[in-house]
Amino acid sequence: MFKVGSFTFSFSHLSFLKNYRNKILLLCAVLFLGLKSTFSQKSINLNGLSDYIAVGHSESLSLEGDFTVEAWIKPNDISGEKTILIKGNNGQCGNYGLFIKDGNLAFLSDGDCNWAVSRGPNAVLQVGVWQHIAAVSNGNNVGLYINGVLTDTLVRNAAVGTVNSHELWIGRSIFGITNYFFNGFIDEVRIWDMARSQTDLQNNMSTELSGLEENLRVYYKLDDFEADCDITDCSINENHGQRVNLDDINSLPQFMDDQPANLTDVACGVVFNNCITFKGAFQLFVDLVMFNLENDNASVFLNDEAQVTNAIQKIQYYYSNRHLIVDEFYDFLSGLCTTYPHFFTINSNFDDVQFKYLGSFREQVHIYLRDYLRDYPDKELQFLSALELINPNASAYLKIWNDYEILIIDNFSLSQLQLTVIDNLLASLPDGITDLGVIMFREFYTNNYNSAIYTTQSVSAINSFGSPIGIRSVNGFPSDFDSFLSDEFSIALSHEICHTIDFDYLRLDPRLQNWKYDMLNTSGTTNKEYLRSKVLDIAGNDFFQVSPQEFFASLANIYFSNSGLTLELAVERFVNGFKQPINQFLLMADVFSSGSDQTQFYVVDQNSNLNLSYHALERNVNGFISKIHIGVTGSLSFLYDENNFVSQIIDQRDDDSDGVINDLDQCPNTNNGQAVDERGCEAFSFNAFRVYTEGTACPGTANGLLELSVTEETNGYIFDVQLTGNGIDSSFENALSFKSPWSISDLASGTYAITVSLDDGYQNIFEQVTILDAEDLSADKTRVDEKNKIAYYTISGNRTYSATVNDNTFYYDVDTREASSIAIPIEKGENTISIKGAECQTVFKEQLFLNDLMIYPNPVKKGFYLNGSVLGNIHIYNTSGYRVRSISDLETYGNYINIQEFPSGVYFMKLEGSKMEYLKILKE
Repeated sequence: MFKVGSFTFSFSHLSFLKNYRNKILLLCAVLFLGLKSTFSQKSINLNGLSDYIAVGHSESLSLEGDFTVEAWIKPNDISGEKTILIKGNNGQCGNYGLFIKDGNLAFLSDGDCNWAVSRGPNAVLQVGVWQHIAAVSNGNNVGLYINGVLTDTLVRNAAVGTVNSHELWIGRSIFGITNYFFNGFIDEVRIWDMARSQTDLQNNMSTELSGLEENLRVYYKLDDFEADCDITDCSINENHGQRVNLDDINSLPQFMDDQPANLTDVACGVVFNNCITFKGAFQLFVDLVMFNLENDNASVFLNDEAQVTNAIQKIQYYYSNRHLIVDEFYDFLSGLCTTYPHFFTINSNFDDVQFKYLGSFREQVHIYLRDYLRDYPDKELQFLSALELINPNASAYLKIWNDYEILIIDNFSLSQLQLTVIDNLLASLPDGITDLGVIMFREFYTNNYNSAIYTTQSVSAINSFGSPIGIRSVNGFPSDFDSFLSDEFSIALSHEICHTIDFDYLRLDPRLQNWKYDMLNTSGTTNKEYLRSKVLDIAGNDFFQVSPQEFFASLANIYFSNSGLTLELAVERFVNGFKQPINQFLLMADVFSSGSDQTQFYVVDQNSNLNLSYHALERNVNGFISKIHIGVTGSLSFLYDENNFVSQIIDQRDDDSDGVINDLDQCPNTNNGQAVDERGCEAFSFNAFRVYTEGTACPGTANGLLELSVTEETNGYIFDVQLTGNGIDSSFENALSFKSPWSISDLASGTYAITVSLDDGYQNIFEQVTILDAEDLSADKTRVDEKNKIAYYTISGNRTYSATVNDNTFYYDVDTREASSIAIPIEKGENTISIKGAECQTVFKEQLFLNDLMIYPNPVKKGFYLNGSVLGNIHIYNTSGYRVRSISDLETYGNYINIQEFPSGVYFMKLEGSKMEYLKILKE
């Protein structure tokens, strides 16, 4: 909808596309009729917090040669920096600008962006008083006037700065904490493309103009016109503007009756041809954009830098005045996405060669779609649907949105790994330190940035670099210090995020903000007073003075790479006489504590793996960090001077957490948890303990044994022991030492854990200590002492045994259920031997024959030995009388006869020597 005079027009998108040319002709015909509007004399009142006037860019607003900028002002506050007007939205230095600087009038531009040559030392302003101000130039120098009197001539390299395509703002600029809003009344703003004389200023400052005067570029009477324009430009250029309140769209700056005294009222003599309603002008713009993106039109439009730039500037202008077109503006943005999804949805990938400037246009649409939700969260479903974030192909993008309300803009080009790295880095940030809303990766749609149109954006957006994961970068540690390799993708992203942290968190904390600027001022251009001195090696020692906005973000490159190493660098610089690096490190640590009593250190490796460690903090009465706890037992303490700079470091770090600080530690790499002596060296090794277990005697019984002993001298330490597991949790104080083992019996089978500890924090845990269920009795004859008539057996499975030989029984007690040796008396001839352990165990039985020549073992499994000297031949027979083996040279066999291949049964062996002997063999 738009209105011209009493005529009202309604344009729909489709009808406009069909009849675009006819409608333009109709509009021109109607506008040619012209309008003159009545008005009442007023001025505009700006609140100094969020009020300003925005005027869309046009060529007639730009100044290149001689000029005059004048206005009436009645300021309520002249301290610090306040913006009267500026053509430029990237800082305080634009094409031209009038300011209040520390109580005086100033003219600033990027022709010489320096307060020293921009502030008039004699141009003293007054609070609560109407005064006429002017800046006039007929060359490089600029004359400042107050109430028609020349107060100063500013000698500058150039008067005006580079012509830009930004809006003209009255009462606001972008830079610093408060955007330098003007607080007070403004009236009669005039911009001329000529140098007005002092006489001209004096003759005309107390009278209004008609607007038809020669060389008058802009003229804002700031009267309450009864016209469709909000802020009416009473010049032939018709650069009409809009009132804006950033905090409350329903509370715009007000026209007030307060005016300069004796200001002569003159009617505006300009016929307004372009003063249509704001909504009407917006609808014309919408229809034109939609038309330009249709089919063949798109390739022409999206390859025309001037057209795309103009469209982006218009989007920004309407965004800044969105309170007037809440639904219409968001419907336009979302409609672009649903009408042209191949251009605008998140999961679409376009050809940046075919559509050279689509990336720049698309990012602006996405930025404002996202940022609109800050004021109108009810539009989130429309947002998700328009961008197709709910498409399964965009699930990684949707996760980041759901978790952090951050939109990724990348031409659907990031890998899954890159998106995971973004997710992990965002997850690591403390809550509340950034209001980031958009992360862009322009390189995916700008052909190495050659096709990027850089325009003013929302402060919630950053642009990072989409390097593949694994590109390693030495991130800023100086060449005379240890380097550390981190992944470029993560470090670049952390740098850009820290720009938003600087803006969203640090600048809003007066203590931290003032401390940061004090560091910058004190560090000056001394290279080693900066942690990121490597930047200065490349960009020059004045880099952070010229570009202070890079100071904090630059610290991220090394803090995120390796915070611990960054701290080492800061301490080393302090020891060498450079005091500011430690303050810079503490600034980062303070910010990443988010005001809590704990901060976090980062390490990012070459593959973007991120590790965090958390460190407790203590603070002094002024809120500055007085101690950082490092590791389990170490710390760094800080004393401050009257300027809140560190004056002394008390280094009590203990890198190996052994309780001995680094300066006194002669063994700096002790294993974590190892007990140490006063030198920081091992008091004893982890292997100084022996664990012995015995299983139960019979299944279901609780008579297992566990014993713990110390195998080496431990400097007199006496240890506590804790036993847990299998239903037991028992502690034994002062129970174990080098000279006194500890044991516990009557344990059921199962798994236990033993913890050995000291009061100073030492701890050694033996896990998976197992008490086994009873094993069966095992017995194995090892040798026979023929002379002393003793058979030796190795037995295991119990602690008490009985051995019966024929009718005689012998009893044995041993120290362990493991293998032990017993000696059993035997008789000459045949011995029937049985060995018993526990009731539940199998009885071992065998027969043994004792002759002058004796066979053992017997019964035989594989082979047997002949005990004694054998002369002559040996023959072995089975029970059927067949000879199955004959041996004539026993020495060759070494007194061992192998009969493994014989079938089980009874055999007889005949020995032919000085006498004939027969022996019986039992083959198992």
